[in-house]
Amino acid sequence: MKATKLFCFLLTAVFLFTACSSSQQQENSNHEKFIYRMADGTSLDWNTSIGVPVKVNLVSGKTTSVCIDPLCMHDSAECPFFECYGCAADGWILFFRRGWTMRTENGTEGSEKLCTYNAATGEVHVLHDSSDAIVYAGIHKNTLYYYLAQFSFDEDTPYCIYRLYRADGVSGTVTELPLDKAYKTVGGYTSNSDYPNILSIEDDRIYWKAYTEDGGEVCYMTDLDGQNRQELSAGSAHGVVFHNGWSYSIKGVSELIDPDAGRTPENLINTYTLYRTSLTDSTEEIVSEGLNTPNFLVTDRYIFTMDSFSSETKGSTQILHGCRIYQMNHDGSARTVIAENEDDSFIGQQFGHNAVMFGCYEDAETTYLAFFFAEINADGETVLSGNTLILNTATGEFTVSDSVG
Repeated sequence: MKATKLFCFLLTAVFLFTACSSSQQQENSNHEKFIYRMADGTSLDWNTSIGVPVKVNLVSGKTTSVCIDPLCMHDSAECPFFECYGCAADGWILFFRRGWTMRTENGTEGSEKLCTYNAATGEVHVLHDSSDAIVYAGIHKNTLYYYLAQFSFDEDTPYCIYRLYRADGVSGTVTELPLDKAYKTVGGYTSNSDYPNILSIEDDRIYWKAYTEDGGEVCYMTDLDGQNRQELSAGSAHGVVFHNGWSYSIKGVSELIDPDAGRTPENLINTYTLYRTSLTDSTEEIVSEGLNTPNFLVTDRYIFTMDSFSSETKGSTQILHGCRIYQMNHDGSARTVIAENEDDSFIGQQFGHNAVMFGCYEDAETTYLAFFFAEINADGETVLSGNTLILNTATGEFTVSDSVG
C-alpha cells in the first residue's frame, strides 16, 4: 500500500514538473509577444538614465514591471535596475549599462558595466566591465552588438579608437569581432564618429553603412560575425527604417489651402509619401502616397500606415485625433483599411518618421501592433500615456494595456 502511494506521488510530481516545464517552454517560445517601454511611458533609450522598464504582453494586454520582485521600490542597490544608464531589449533579455565614465585631462575615470537582465527569471549578469564607453550598435534575437570607445589624446587633440563586440544575452558569451580597418575619430565624442553603423540585423546577415575617405557613404552586408563583406551600393542609405535589404523613408509636402491667404498652420495641408530604396542597387520605389501623417511600421509580413481623422498643430507637434490603420504588402500592393479608432488621440510631429506605432508581435495568423497614445492630465494638458494601445489586426479591435502588480 505504501509502495502504491509512493508510486502515485512520484507520478503526480513527474506530471506537475512536466506540465510546468511545458508551460515555461511555451512561454519562452512566445517571448516576442512582449514589447518594452519605460514606466513613464517613454521608449527605451541607450543614452539616458531611465530607471525601470516595463514589459507589455501584446496578446494578453497586460503590463508588468521587468523587476520581478513585487516589494522592490527600485531605489536601492537591491533592484537590478538601480543606477541603470540606458537600456535595449529583445526577447526575454534586456541589456543595460551600469556606472559611467568621465573624461579627464589624462584620459578617463570610472567604468561602465554591460549587464543583462532575464525578464523571465530575474537573473542579472555583468558581461563586460570596461573603462571605455559602451556605444550601442544594434540588437537582434537576444544578442547585442556594441563598440568600446577608448578615449585618449594625440598631443593636445582628444580622440576615440573603436573596437566592435557582440554579446549573447542567453549564454553570456562576449566576442570581439574584427573590423576591416582601425577607426579613430577626433574630438572624443561618440555621437560624431564615423565607425560603421548597423542599419539592420536579419537572421543571417547584417546591413551596414560606413564612410569613405572622401566623406561619402557606402552600404555593405556581412554575416553575423561581421565577415564575408559584400559591398551593396555607393549611394547614401537614406531612411529611418531598414528591413530586409530596404531603407524606408517619408517625404512630406505642404500646400496652401487658400493660395491667397498667408502661410499659416491653419492654411496648410500636409501630405506624405512613403518610399523604399534598395540597399543593393539604390533603386527607389513609392510604397504609398497621399498619407496625412508620417507614421508607418514595417514588420516581417506587412507595412502599416496611419491616417488621423483630424489634427491640431502646436509648434512642431501635432495632436492626432483618431486613426485609420492601413495594411499593405512591402511593395505597397493590396493596401487595405483594417481598423478605425475615433476615441483616442496621439502625439506626433509634422515631418520625419513618426513612431506612434512602435512595436509589434506576429503569430501564425495575427499581427498585434503597439501604439503610443495620449491622455489629458490634471492640468488639462495632452501628454503621453503610460499605458499602451494595442491593435489586433485580425479583428480590428483596439484595447488599452492593464498594469498588473
